[in-house]
Amino acid sequence: MYLVAYARYSSDNQREESITAQLRAIHNWADANGHIIVKEYIDEALSARTDKRPNFLKMIEDSKTEDWNGVVVHKLDRFSRNRYNSAVYKKTLKDNNKKLFSVLEKLDDSPESIIMEAMLEGLSEYYSANLAREVKKGLNENALDCKHNGGTPPLGYSVLNSHYVINEQEAVIIKLIFDMYRTNHSYVEICLELNLRGYKTKRNKNFSKNSIHDILVNEKYIGNYTFGYGNRAKKRGQPNPDMIKIEGGMPAIIDKNVFFEVQEKMKGRKHMGGTYKAKQVYILSGILKCGICGEKYVGAKKNKFWSVYECSGHKKGVCDNKAIKKEEIEKIVVDELKTKLKKLFNNTELLEKVNSTYKDLYDNAENNLKVEEEKLINVKAQINNINKAVMDGLYSPEMKDQMNSLQTKKELIEHSIYLIKNISEKNEITSNDLNKIINTDLLKLESDNLEDIKEIVQKYVKEVLITPENINIKIVLDDTNINTKHKGDTDVCDSPPPKFEKRTAIILNLAVLFFFI
Repeated sequence: MYLVAYARYSSDNQREESITAQLRAIHNWADANGHIIVKEYIDEALSARTDKRPNFLKMIEDSKTEDWNGVVVHKLDRFSRNRYNSAVYKKTLKDNNKKLFSVLEKLDDSPESIIMEAMLEGLSEYYSANLAREVKKGLNENALDCKHNGGTPPLGYSVLNSHYVINEQEAVIIKLIFDMYRTNHSYVEICLELNLRGYKTKRNKNFSKNSIHDILVNEKYIGNYTFGYGNRAKKRGQPNPDMIKIEGGMPAIIDKNVFFEVQEKMKGRKHMGGTYKAKQVYILSGILKCGICGEKYVGAKKNKFWSVYECSGHKKGVCDNKAIKKEEIEKIVVDELKTKLKKLFNNTELLEKVNSTYKDLYDNAENNLKVEEEKLINVKAQINNINKAVMDGLYSPEMKDQMNSLQTKKELIEHSIYLIKNISEKNEITSNDLNKIINTDLLKLESDNLEDIKEIVQKYVKEVLITPENINIKIVLDDTNINTKHKGDTDVCDSPPPKFEKRTAIILNLAVLFFFI
């Protein structure tokens, strides 16, 4: 087969040299198995927790048009450490007739291998989440000392010895903004005045209404150190429950009386019309496919009372397949998924297959252990170099932060080594283990949280094929055919009540790492 290689390293815990090691292992594997690597995609210093990796996304896009047969990674965590993204992109590859191979994880298309793949992805996600937790701990400690935690400081401030100090030239701009707003100037008027004077933002750009708003609500300007605002793109100005706030933790530029006067004016100017409209969640997005033209079914809101999924080909005028009511098709798929999951409780045959695959897979634990031990040697060497420099009288304040970072890395690697050793010694997954994970996913399916339901459905359901006569649901692991009459209103789909033939197969998600803890 003609294959492409994908490699990446994260600046958190890997060196650039690991790219070379990954590619070497991939090429050796390809040669041993009679395959040819025709192209390499590499992302440097980018995390697999996110899909914002340019060469990874290019590879996924190329899979639609280029004629290679699949993707090879050194380990599955190089592909993704986010289970949802992993499932989505693996499905995209499969839709494009491309396979995914891992050098260290010997997985095939069997149900038990799919289960083990989910476990490995869960383990990678755990490593990533654990690292994030440790990083957050360090950031919180800095915040409690009122230290700058990285990034660009607010306009009006510079950073000296990790603490905020007033930038007098920029502070003039901040005072002007508050003064103009307090004297009833609009955002537009303030922007015009600032831009005419040649003032720039911290990123050397012209001022906009958003930048003015962010300055006016920032408590740092009255000396309140804050950290942990959360995702302000989603809820601007809404602090998270864990936000650290220390009054008097940094020098003030604006008088408190002026600041609170401005806040009252802003409240009075808010538009009262219109209510917040929750985003519609289409839990079958990307799964529904037209059985006539092959196009995807996409979500659409017909009016304020109901929504549908409709064929993209029908919207283009090239297909006669009709729309189907959103709530009805989603209920059918979710209910069937629940039924099949419940049947997996105490499934001895599945348990035997899982344990057999589990044992075979973790025969590679020795190789994984060597990789982590090499990382540990490198980190220890860096720690020793800093200690030696201090003893030689070459201490600098930056060394303290560097040492803390290295110590955190060391602890995480040691924990990783412990997990791998523990995995290699684990001989059996029990029926209780299996049931616990099934129950976890069932609870999500039975919740009122549509995002949780969507997550589970997207993991398990491969495809829902829609024709005027029937609906064919493909899930993994079971091979049961069930005929269910359509109970919806005929005017919803603009077609006669269809008969639903459902072919199902359910994959068990074993990504929870409870048995490693």
